[in-house]
Amino acid sequence: MNYAEACDYIEGLTRFTKKHSLAHTRECLHLLGNPDRAFRIVHIAGTNGKGSTASYLASILKEAGVRTGLFTSPHLVDMRERFRVDGEIISEEAFMAGFDTVREAMKAVPDHPSYFEFIYLMGCLIFKNAGVDTAVMETGLGGRLDATNTCENPVLTIITSVSFDHMQYLGNTLREIAGEKAGIIKKGVPLIFLAARTEAAEAILLEAERKGAPAEAVIPPAAEEGIESLLTASGVPYHKTKILKNFGGVIDFSLMSGYDKKACEMKIRHTAPYQAENASLALLAAEKLAEAGYLIREDHIREGLLAAKWEGRMEEALPGVFLDGAHNEDGVARFIEAAEAAGGRGAVLLFAAVSDKDYAAMIREIEERLQPSLVITTEVPGTRRVSAAYFEKLFLESGAARVVTVPDPEEAFETAMREKDGRLLFVCGSLYLIGFVKRKIHDQF
Repeated sequence: MNYAEACDYIEGLTRFTKKHSLAHTRECLHLLGNPDRAFRIVHIAGTNGKGSTASYLASILKEAGVRTGLFTSPHLVDMRERFRVDGEIISEEAFMAGFDTVREAMKAVPDHPSYFEFIYLMGCLIFKNAGVDTAVMETGLGGRLDATNTCENPVLTIITSVSFDHMQYLGNTLREIAGEKAGIIKKGVPLIFLAARTEAAEAILLEAERKGAPAEAVIPPAAEEGIESLLTASGVPYHKTKILKNFGGVIDFSLMSGYDKKACEMKIRHTAPYQAENASLALLAAEKLAEAGYLIREDHIREGLLAAKWEGRMEEALPGVFLDGAHNEDGVARFIEAAEAAGGRGAVLLFAAVSDKDYAAMIREIEERLQPSLVITTEVPGTRRVSAAYFEKLFLESGAARVVTVPDPEEAFETAMREKDGRLLFVCGSLYLIGFVKRKIHDQF
């Protein structure tokens, strides 16, 4: 097989069927020689912010001279985006070496690995082959039953923002969802987590106490009342994030200890306020790794945060064109917050979503808060496609001033660029849509 055929093979594997057990994934890893034991792992779960936090931390580790792997999902344009070594997407040759080995070894397994399981097995092998010292790995879905949770002894676990998404798999309450995310917590292994909502924080703290995992928390500016009291009563150290300045594509923020009131001030190259929270998690994680023996200095943290980039999250892909793959309740709320901060009221909006998301609520919230002057609705091909015409209907019912329907996503982006006329353009609703747009930008703009 060549690279394109290998990608087609993987895409043909089932994605949304019942998960295999962790014992099955462990058996597959054993057949490959347990490549996941060849490097240290930082394991990250959460509803939103996993990829950004992982990217910030991987960038810090790279600055510190650590040979670093980064395993994330999904990819936007090229499947190799899921596997990065020292910040760079792996080569097609490295991809194929991992693919061929995994595919051959899995012939001995009666039940073929699922889509994500296969990708994870490849990632472990690719990082071993690359001589990675530490891999920053995010879960695919949930945590407790995720294939990545075969990681038996990570050096650190991180839980980012927890909100409602994938309820059919993870539960219908924040407590249930947070409990699934908290399944990555390991006995005695330090935990860093974002403490924004009391119900989620309680579930995480309960699991951390049960596992004897020393926990520290980052409190974001918009945290619920009572979070500090909960953490204080639990004896958990906490640190508060504060945005100092957000101008010109650079955010200055501080992270202040709740105990000694000492604050460190850092910068990130981003416009989205929520990225300061993800950067704070990475900053605190880096400090924990330094305590564990990593040779990480403050200048490594400072330079790593500034150098980090993460695509598809309020990414300014072209001047005045922002791409944000937010696709759940909390993610959309944070997108709107970031768009407002960028002066996005009355902008042009390109929107699509997939069928298992609460797109009606997303549309109502976007229309109420941003009041775009023009909405272009499109659709993402595939089994979860929702028609662009239906999105048009929902936007009009929500009070949209003008809506244009263009079913093909690449044609829709061309239309948006023609209609932009000096206004900001936001592309949102689905990471799949972001992928189509990025491909179009790469090919034409």
